[in-house]
Amino acid sequence: MDHDIDYFITGSGTGGTIGGVSRFLKSVSNKVKVILADPQGSGMHNRVKYGVMYDTVEKEGTRRRHQVDTLIEGVGLNRVTHNFLQGEHCIDDAIRVPDDQAIKMARFLSSNEGLFLGSSSCINAVAAIKIAQNAPKGSKIVIVACDSGTR
Repeated sequence: MDHDIDYFITGSGTGGTIGGVSRFLKSVSNKVKVILADPQGSGMHNRVKYGVMYDTVEKEGTRRRHQVDTLIEGVGLNRVTHNFLQGEHCIDDAIRVPDDQAIKMARFLSSNEGLFLGSSSCINAVAAIKIAQNAPKGSKIVIVACDSGTR
């Protein structure tokens, strides 16, 4: 794509991909928007959007025993990693993706595109659809397909 990217979307597990890629992309062009795709139950969405790792599901009297109720594996944390901190200043926005939307996307991509992707990749794809709905026509959106559907 010759560094001509409008949006870069990925989740954050260890934070290495979003931290490193966002720093590189911003060093090449400030026009690229870096978006964190985050599953339900993760605090990273609120960290990026509001500067705190808090969600209403954690408020007093509503905290569940198993706070992170999600089917998504590999991404979405309730702690900040060193890798994430290295690129946090380069992340422009975050989109929370519910499990059911990720699962539907996995089925859609498998059936219609022949892509056998897992839930971590599919939250990125759902976030890309949400971005594309409001992005200018012809925008170039890049996601990371970081897993397979074998699990």
